[in-house]
Amino acid sequence: MLELEVISKEWNKHELEACIQSMIYAWNVLEVKNKTRVMVKFLPAHSTYVGLTEQERLKEYTIRMYYNPEGIDAMMKTAMHEMVHVAQFRSGKLRYEPAMVWYDGTMDSDDLAYLDAPWEKEAYAMEELLFKQVMKPS
Repeated sequence: MLELEVISKEWNKHELEACIQSMIYAWNVLEVKNKTRVMVKFLPAHSTYVGLTEQERLKEYTIRMYYNPEGIDAMMKTAMHEMVHVAQFRSGKLRYEPAMVWYDGTMDSDDLAYLDAPWEKEAYAMEELLFKQVMKPS
């Protein structure tokens, strides 16, 4: 179940709808397990982040979507990217204890560059694939 909270007035209706539909598409393609609750918060632009997924409980997540002035395509990709993280958590491939841990034992640390983290590599690859699929003319 997706729950939405629009906190920032930067987001227009078209951007919100595109992100929501992107998340629903990703949810279905990634086959996120039933009884999963995701709260999506649409927030003002952030100096560091465009999206962030937090596990609140085993089946509850919060996705923070920060306004991205790069445009709607970038926002849609971020929405899909964050849904990949939800799917990773729900499948057990990614867990938080209290650092991020991938199923092969790779742990988030100061020595691990953000883009070298296997959960980020997978999320970026999947966001591109999902975006291409959703934008494909019918």
